[in-house]
Amino acid sequence: MHRSMCIAVVVLALLAHGPIKVAAIRPKFSWDFLGNMTFFHSCNESGLFNAMALDTIVKFPFVTVEKGQGFNDGTGRFAEEKIVEQLAAVKARDPTISTVFYMNSVLDWYFYKMHQDYESHPTWWLYDSFTHQPVRCGGDPHFNPPKNGMLAFDHAKPEVRAWWQGVCTAAVQSGSVDGCFSDSSQNNTHGTDKHLNASYTLAFEKGKIETMSTVTAQFGGTAGKPYTGSTGVLIGKKSDQQGINAYQIEFFEPNEVSILELMAGVQQGYLVEAHTHTVDDTGCASNLMEGVVAAFLIGAGEDCYFGSGTWISSGTLDVTQRWCPPLFEKPLGKPMADAVKDSNGVYTRTFASGTKVVFDTATNKGQVWWGGAAPPAPPSPPSIPCGACSSSLLHDSTFSGDDIAANVTTSTRDCCALCAAQAACVQWAWHPQPKGKFPANCCHLHGGDSKLEYSKSITSGIMNRTLVPSA
Repeated sequence: MHRSMCIAVVVLALLAHGPIKVAAIRPKFSWDFLGNMTFFHSCNESGLFNAMALDTIVKFPFVTVEKGQGFNDGTGRFAEEKIVEQLAAVKARDPTISTVFYMNSVLDWYFYKMHQDYESHPTWWLYDSFTHQPVRCGGDPHFNPPKNGMLAFDHAKPEVRAWWQGVCTAAVQSGSVDGCFSDSSQNNTHGTDKHLNASYTLAFEKGKIETMSTVTAQFGGTAGKPYTGSTGVLIGKKSDQQGINAYQIEFFEPNEVSILELMAGVQQGYLVEAHTHTVDDTGCASNLMEGVVAAFLIGAGEDCYFGSGTWISSGTLDVTQRWCPPLFEKPLGKPMADAVKDSNGVYTRTFASGTKVVFDTATNKGQVWWGGAAPPAPPSPPSIPCGACSSSLLHDSTFSGDDIAANVTTSTRDCCALCAAQAACVQWAWHPQPKGKFPANCCHLHGGDSKLEYSKSITSGIMNRTLVPSA
């Protein structure tokens, strides 16, 4: 059956009979290892993730694919198809992984099939209470939204609620999806209240809650009740949001505010995703990763998951850096009790493996003492001298974009020295093999806006213009 026809059938059923129970699986969860309580949430704008990236993605028990999947692939296909295609590739590797389909509860993104459907039903649109013109909202500029804004989904209307629910249901019925991510589903997003009078604001927000409650019920759950017993999942945005039993902390940070937000979800028995952007640039290589993991373990409960990284992956290296063996693959075990906070503002918590977690709210620093032993001091990252500067030394990696120059040099050290001699050079990469128009042993110099990528046999580095190591 064609997808649009399938959605239409689902909508009619929802209007006639209410929520349709869907076959989906809940994400696996175990305290045995931290890796068993992690999630991946991103997309690849150029198309399907390659095999190496997929090798890492399928280590996570819980995977969400974002709206930007295949955005630049040039095929002209709709986002729904591309997202389901990528989730199907994940399921083909491991059908026990719980997969999530990205949706926005307010914004009518133009590259979704939803937009074509919604645009053809003007009676469904959200209208300004004062001007009586369609409400139009802005969105992420990365995706080039229309200059006059996008239409907004009017959840005060039963047919819109049924239609939105039907899109989620149809995705799950594809057999490759176990849940839906409902972005902007919390109260008063994208400034809709500025366009609506008090009574319609109430109807609109109440309708949004009803939409989320119905989809939560489709997955065997009850809005406002513990996630236990649910099969699939509808992921909302806030711990105090109505209509849900699962949500994502979008900006989980190593601080007490984030810990308390996580604890609030645990107290309600909700499924909670703690997503951090603290380590976006370098992932597991960041010296901040242990601290944010420590904050997560202080507050985590059953059905809590940790994830990191940008919503749009910059490449294979970015994906591989999201899985951290030193943190994700060591024995953890169930917590012996809830975390305890002392008079100095330091949280501690111990786990069945003997692992102890410490987080100091005064400094926002945390440590994980695996097996109870204090961790050794981290080794200094490799570096090399480069004239009057020094640089990190990164193997099997390169940089793309923000190009400054390309010249042949005899070694990585000479390449680094060439970068040091140019004030605008922040990052460099030495290519021992010829590539395209560039000869062998070519040194590429880049500015600060270039992106780190995985590339076999290439050596690169990031300049440090304040510290010179001994030769």
